[in-house]
Amino acid sequence: MITEEIKETKDKLIPKRKNIRPIVVFIFILMLLFVGYHFLGNYFVGAIWIVNAILLGVLLLIIMILAGFAVLKSLFLVAAEFSLLMLLAQSYCGVSNRSISSDDALKILLAVGILYIVFTFFHSLYKEIKKFYKKDERGSWLKEKIGTGILFLFFAAILIWQIYLVVYPIIQNLCISK
Repeated sequence: MITEEIKETKDKLIPKRKNIRPIVVFIFILMLLFVGYHFLGNYFVGAIWIVNAILLGVLLLIIMILAGFAVLKSLFLVAAEFSLLMLLAQSYCGVSNRSISSDDALKILLAVGILYIVFTFFHSLYKEIKKFYKKDERGSWLKEKIGTGILFLFFAAILIWQIYLVVYPIIQNLCISK
């Protein structure tokens, strides 16, 4: 009789086997909170703030690293094209017999080449970001994924801006830009 009631209660609380892990984690965290408050008393809240700050820092560091890897992987994909374009432009600048029509042709070539490189870079970056952020089984986005996605894009934008700050002077110092 008692064993039947225990089994019924267990079946009501844990209807599926996959729900065991969240319940165990919840009980572990609850026990950790009670033990921490028992031993640390009033200092427990301060200790929790410190632990939360450390965990937030680690989470942001992981998101920064993932964003950096995605941006750099996309950058390495287009690095050969950009290097070839800059080699061509700098070699042209070293030639003594340039003409106005040749300068215009190089400007058009650089514009089209840079547009192609930017498109390829962002397309590759989009594919990398898509790997990290897939929709869940319900077909919707979770709040956590939206938050980490915004942070991911923020850190990726910062890295892209730094790449721009490095590349811009190279393009500005070409002979056709002066």
